[in-house]
Amino acid sequence: MAEPPVDAREQIMAAVHTLLQTLTGIGVYRNLSDPIPPGGYPAIILMDGDHEQEIGSFDESVYTMTFGFFILLQATGGIAPGTQLNSIWARLVKLMHSDGSLGGRVSNLQEVGLLDTDIEESEGRATLQSTEHRWQCQFHTPV
Repeated sequence: MAEPPVDAREQIMAAVHTLLQTLTGIGVYRNLSDPIPPGGYPAIILMDGDHEQEIGSFDESVYTMTFGFFILLQATGGIAPGTQLNSIWARLVKLMHSDGSLGGRVSNLQEVGLLDTDIEESEGRATLQSTEHRWQCQFHTPV
């Protein structure tokens, strides 16, 4: 029986999550809706996206899938928040391109854009900064 697209998506998301966990000094969470635990900053939250069937043939279906990353950090007296976000983003991009097929699971893995940057302030200084990046890839399932 053919592998349902939802199972393939879950395998891809698990592979991305496992890859992210190799980033040292950064908390990695998946679909986290609760507050970041104490000591969990800086953090990357991997957020599931969606998938759409793009191409079909008699023996295979091709899907385009999107997912996102939130990079969050608490401002400290040291490195400027923007500099720290850029550093983490650069590490994330390098990591994602280190295995652009996610172990042979996908093709056309690419960043498709920065969606949002948010700065929360308290007493006139940044206390939390976040940015959201969207990625997409394609995966194939037999029919």
